[in-house]
Amino acid sequence: MPRPLVLSNGNLYVAYDATFTIRDLTWPYVGQPNHLSGNRARLGLWLDGHFSWLSDEGWQREPAYEPDTLITAASAEHAGLQVRLLLRDGVHHRHDILLRQIEVTNCSSAGREGRLFLTHDFHIAETDIGDTAFYNPFLDAIIHYKRDYYFLIAARSEAGGIYQYATGIKQFGGAEGTWRDAEDGSLSMNPVAQGSVDSALSVRFQLPPNGTVPIRAWMCAGHSLEEARRLHALITDEGFENMLRDTRHYWVSWSDRGMDRVATLPAPLPAIFRRSLLTIRANSDARGAILAANDSDIMETARRTIPTCGPATVRWSQQRSIEQATRR
Repeated sequence: MPRPLVLSNGNLYVAYDATFTIRDLTWPYVGQPNHLSGNRARLGLWLDGHFSWLSDEGWQREPAYEPDTLITAASAEHAGLQVRLLLRDGVHHRHDILLRQIEVTNCSSAGREGRLFLTHDFHIAETDIGDTAFYNPFLDAIIHYKRDYYFLIAARSEAGGIYQYATGIKQFGGAEGTWRDAEDGSLSMNPVAQGSVDSALSVRFQLPPNGTVPIRAWMCAGHSLEEARRLHALITDEGFENMLRDTRHYWVSWSDRGMDRVATLPAPLPAIFRRSLLTIRANSDARGAILAANDSDIMETARRTIPTCGPATVRWSQQRSIEQATRR
């Protein structure tokens, strides 16, 4: 099935399913390799002793983008937990960083203690063999790596950085993964794991009565630990909010080009046209290749993939279409 939300800067590509769970992450090309391959990077919430994954039943979800951008404005509300989430995620337009701002709103008149959980089930280079995950206390971040693929994940709340973390074995020897460890609201604090591994981290916060608190998280992709660390430091130097704002402004400006040609069309056609341009851009590699299929669900049925279509193939296909139309 197509993914309802996709983000990209032409190098780092991130796709979400209908529950706002990240299911596909490709880098350094749009389309390959897929470092999740349909596995899940989950989002979970613990409030006053009650836990729920965003993919669980009970959530009312509304996928959306901020107008004229490739930044999400996806909302999810849970009546039982009396909480509402707003996800503002975007891939930075110049740097290979996924920026994630999660706004947690208390729909109760009582103050509450909360913890937000992020888990990552990487299959780096499309295999779970030989992966490593570890917590780096100097960076206050979890790092997954294999060969020259490094993914650094960090999160911050008003109460501080990572509260708890865990790395561990998954999908092997009867182990489901550290995401199961999160469901009691606490993590094991195991700092390193190798092989078929995943990770989980949490940040804690205090929700005021009928109030909202922001959680900020990010994932940096690099070909070395030093490259990932530099991107991590860039967020501190430039500021998370500034980087998300700059990305927002970039996409508004980019998608505005040529809009004068469709401005006279009746609503909502201009807005649909603009969103279509952004969707095409999100599924195109910075080097010119066009992604033929943006999800890994086909692996659950036909067990095959659709190849990425490069510039030469596009030109050949266009020429063939012209020749066929001319003959008709």
